Amino acid sequence: MVATIISIISLIIALIVGILQIIYSRNQDKLNTLTKERIEKENSDDQKANIIVSFSNDNKAVILKNVGNYSAENVNIKIPDNHSHIRTNSIFPISIEPNQSISLLCSRTLTSKPKQALIISWTDFYGEKTKNIEITPSK
Repeated sequence: MVATIISIISLIIALIVGILQIIYSRNQDKLNTLTKERIEKENSDDQKANIIVSFSNDNKAVILKNVGNYSAENVNIKIPDNHSHIRTNSIFPISIEPNQSISLLCSRTLTSKPKQALIISWTDFYGEKTKNIEITPSK
């Protein structure tokens, strides 16, 4: 009788351990998949260019900076407003390396709009990107 109870208890423990191993295995597969996806995303972010735009502290220049980890090729800027105070001359398209920035001189008048719309496009490892941006000078 005692031997039967001990064998039933050992069978129950074996079943519980088996069920826990199955659950652990499934969770480990999910964790491996999520880890793999995160690593792939991090690696893909390393090959992107990201252009940010701001006014300089004295509002005399517009600064384009590549904060990504990949060079931005064929950077082009379009200003929808024909009466813009930003002078682009004929320097575009250009290339901007990671952590590199360029400054564009701007002149503001009393009739200048408080916000300036810009369309910036560039090409990186993943293809062509476009940003529609509105920038406001600091006061």
